[in-house]
Amino acid sequence: MIKNENNLLIIDLWFINKINNINKNIIYNYNFYKFYIVIDIIKNFIYKDLSIYIDLIKDRLYTFKKKSIYRLSAQTVLYNLLDLFLKWIFPILTFTSYESYKYINKKKYKNIFILKWNNINIEKKFNNIKILLKNNFWNYMFYIKNIINKIIEECKEKKKIKNSLEIIILLYIKKNKYYSFIMNMFINELNSFFITSKILILDNIGNICNYIYKYNNNDMYIYILKNNYIKCIRCWNFYDKSYYYIFNINNKLCLKCIKNMYLQFEESRYLL
Repeated sequence: MIKNENNLLIIDLWFINKINNINKNIIYNYNFYKFYIVIDIIKNFIYKDLSIYIDLIKDRLYTFKKKSIYRLSAQTVLYNLLDLFLKWIFPILTFTSYESYKYINKKKYKNIFILKWNNINIEKKFNNIKILLKNNFWNYMFYIKNIINKIIEECKEKKKIKNSLEIIILLYIKKNKYYSFIMNMFINELNSFFITSKILILDNIGNICNYIYKYNNNDMYIYILKNNYIKCIRCWNFYDKSYYYIFNINNKLCLKCIKNMYLQFEESRYLL
């Protein structure tokens, strides 16, 4: 796990904040013995928030080095989630939570039934980036993501693409209170957030050609282009041909995978 929480990726910070808020809600309802509400909260969390997050981190978990900061960042969140999740369910699934907690805490095992609730207090750990704690920012980002997801599904139905990794997204958004934060701190995680091989933020709307879908409203323009890149057989992302066949490796691996498999240092897919 990552000991210095400031090394966590922004997407991971978002999910830690989500976990923290849910934890507070569960504790509140347990205090009033509202078990049925706790069950609903946990179910909704699994079906909605957790499924979204797992989608966003799969590439990092599967394709990055074991000690990669990108992989460790996601694993740090998952470990903290598991620790809290078992405490959420132990009044309901007592033996399951007891055995599971004993397994994941072999070295410093404590009985789960005598532990205090553990809040991940993100307000104290990450007070230098307050915007991450504001739901408005993430509501805005997921507003854009939901629009793009609908566009991708429509393109799939029309047989224009098979999956989101085949496309290049050109996005123009009007400069608002989130724009500078996106460009300065979140830009390197946009590929992962939108689950695509490449996304570009446009400074202005020019003459965009060869797009397979165009969307616009008062706030943004979105152009979807089908890329002519090559699919990496390991991570399934699409990359320009210039990233292939490096070091005489003839197996169609992208540069990111080559670095993660054969070299001593790593490079994020977000920086290619």
